[in-house]
Amino acid sequence: MSLTDFFQTLFNKARFATWTEDEQLALLKIVDDLYRADGNYAAEELEDFRKKLSISAVYQEDLEHMSVDKAMVILKEDLGKLDLAYTILAEAVYSDGRFVREEREYLDQLISRYQLDGAQLEKRLNREFRKDGNEDLT
Repeated sequence: MSLTDFFQTLFNKARFATWTEDEQLALLKIVDDLYRADGNYAAEELEDFRKKLSISAVYQEDLEHMSVDKAMVILKEDLGKLDLAYTILAEAVYSDGRFVREEREYLDQLISRYQLDGAQLEKRLNREFRKDGNEDLT
């Protein structure tokens, strides 16, 4: 990890920690669903998710009580938070080093159903892809 990536990660963690509990829950709901999209919650994904939970005010059990629709309404209320959500989703995609077709399909569904900025998400995905060892299997 480059020094820039290290500081960006710290900055993003600090920003995420200032979100309300509902905002944190909304983002973690989307990330958890993304991890589950391919039917294989990889060990690296689980570790990444636990790290995200550890800096939040959310318990894993809380995820069951939030729908994706409600999560997206919450995330779309603040464009700055939605922008950080794009970064966190891109990092989540490559947390196990590979971006698979099912994850691509899940993100495409989010983009079309909730009118997300696909170009911004793609920009974040491309940045994560360029990191050493990542594969795009979509």
